[in-house]
Amino acid sequence: TIHILICGIICYKYSDSCKFSCRWCQIGCLGYTWFGFLELEDKVPKLKTKSAAKKRFSFTASGHVTSQPAYRRHLMKNKSQKMKRQTRGTMVLSESDAKSVVKYMPYK
Repeated sequence: TIHILICGIICYKYSDSCKFSCRWCQIGCLGYTWFGFLELEDKVPKLKTKSAAKKRFSFTASGHVTSQPAYRRHLMKNKSQKMKRQTRGTMVLSESDAKSVVKYMPYK
């Protein structure tokens, strides 16, 4: 944790040359007397999941990333029957594509 003096001065790591020290931990003040402390936690901020990614991708029980195949929205009369058949349902993304999706969905 970081202790900030009420006057705004930050207490840094304890040094032997400093004649003042914090009551709650061994953090030394920069030689100033203080009137109180504001204690800040060293918590990592929460990551946000990308809204676009959560709408388009999902995870299997084994951890693979699944999505809908591309090119199924319109102009289907120009596409072959084989292509229409193979793009039904969902597909599992390749490892390289899955890495980029996992960055956008940190909490799955």
